[in-house]
Amino acid sequence: MTDEQITHLRALVAQNELDQALTELMDLGKDREWQPQVILFSSRWHALQKEVRDGLIYPQNVPVDRNRLIYSFLELLNEIDAEAASARLQALPGEESPRAVVRQLLDVLAETRRGFNGQLQVRDLLVSKLKERLDIRRHIPLEDFIEQYYEEMTEEERKLHQSMRHFTEAIIAKYNRRALELVIRHPGLREDIPQLAQLDRHLIVWLGKFEGLFQITPGMGLVYAGVKEKVPFPRGIEKQLQAFLDKEE
Repeated sequence: MTDEQITHLRALVAQNELDQALTELMDLGKDREWQPQVILFSSRWHALQKEVRDGLIYPQNVPVDRNRLIYSFLELLNEIDAEAASARLQALPGEESPRAVVRQLLDVLAETRRGFNGQLQVRDLLVSKLKERLDIRRHIPLEDFIEQYYEEMTEEERKLHQSMRHFTEAIIAKYNRRALELVIRHPGLREDIPQLAQLDRHLIVWLGKFEGLFQITPGMGLVYAGVKEKVPFPRGIEKQLQAFLDKEE
């Protein structure tokens, strides 16, 4: 699939045209290895719609179930996109060496970490202000906490929230996309750096959630893949990458 086709399908999802996106992906997926996944997803999506029509799902649960399926669909698109990008990259002449890719990946992860740490400071300040002002004592996961109290934020708190979203959109998402591109460029590196497989999975889930939920949910300030989805950023991967470079010298 081309970049334009993937972008078009993501745009349809953002416009709540999931039925149309599914129809087009089914046509594009004829005789492709991922077509069974699309068929399975289509079955789940239409089953949910039928349950809603028949009143078999509580109204308050519909957005949750729907968003979960949208997120899964975008994750599937990311996987298809990654496979297509990998094929295109492998066909390019003069491909960068594994060592060069690992160096770039270390630089990209360093930028991501700087953005993440900057966001942490804003997040902690906002959470502290909300808890103190609203006398919130119960524990709520931070991702849910921010979204849950978005409507009750003061003007000052909204500015902090916007700053937090900026870190997600302008820095973390940008470098996560770049990191995923680098990971798929050399799949053979996973033999020497096992945690790259975990990083690949984390980035696909994170970007799926970013594109499927964050961009259409103004109250969201954070995107985490390690809490609900249980696909955390692999700890110690920077050390594995550096060890690979040291070994190759």
